[in-house]
Amino acid sequence: MSENTARRRLPMVAAITAALLIAGAAVIGLNGTDLVNLAGSTDNGSGIARVTVPLTVNVDQPLRLTQFSYMHSAYDLLAVDVEIANTRANPQTAYVWYILAPQNAPEPWAAAVYTANDQRVELAAASTTKITLPGPAADIAAGDYEISVWVHGVDAGGARFHADGAGAGRSLFVGPPYSISVSAVQLNDLAVDEPLNTEVTLAMENNTTAEVEVGVTYSLTPPEVVAAWETAVYNLPPRYLTLLPGESYVITYREALDLPPGDYVLTGWLYRVDAEEQVPVASAAYPDLIQR
Repeated sequence: MSENTARRRLPMVAAITAALLIAGAAVIGLNGTDLVNLAGSTDNGSGIARVTVPLTVNVDQPLRLTQFSYMHSAYDLLAVDVEIANTRANPQTAYVWYILAPQNAPEPWAAAVYTANDQRVELAAASTTKITLPGPAADIAAGDYEISVWVHGVDAGGARFHADGAGAGRSLFVGPPYSISVSAVQLNDLAVDEPLNTEVTLAMENNTTAEVEVGVTYSLTPPEVVAAWETAVYNLPPRYLTLLPGESYVITYREALDLPPGDYVLTGWLYRVDAEEQVPVASAAYPDLIQR
């Protein structure tokens, strides 16, 4: 077996911030972000922070945002907190929701990767109300997104109208705590009775703010097999390594495999090593069948 590896680490500022989070320190982060004390946390070092978004006040709006903040970990949006003001002398109904979209999208609603369910709010005359919207209720593609909050009012005829909205002006990463992908597979064209020379490249990421011990491997199974790790025709002996906070790691294996003729699914596996136990945390199959 031969292998090549490549690593990419967090920028120094991000690494220092992660170290402070892991230590459980209550500090003020970059850009005025309040970092929550993580002492006693059981979130596997996810590094929870609150971001408060500055707002431009328009006093002519019948309904307006007066506060907008959100809680997020290193890889997940946890909650969105909003305060809405009714600037009129009569009760009003508001609908509030948020959108996740690529940063600086001119129309976030058109480019949204996630749109939260709107929440109806009844406001008394000249009052304010605070609400909390939960994080995404569905899986979304991993990436860097900007969050924006939107408020609709209801006119006398029952029709909704745009009342206010605000974008965070910065991006946040949303995705799994750990990930793996099969980024490349190269095969030779030798005869069936000769070993199949393979070159398989696996890419993995630790999206948390804590280092983690992992095992990485891949398996080859017939397409009809479900429990690939148990009945694989071939399982690569796992390689164990430490992924630093926010680190990406790429590894290439070169193997000569004696496989019977047939089609195979190649699946990459990532395990978190906890004491004597290996916990599967991510897997990904190569999109093309390996043909022998």
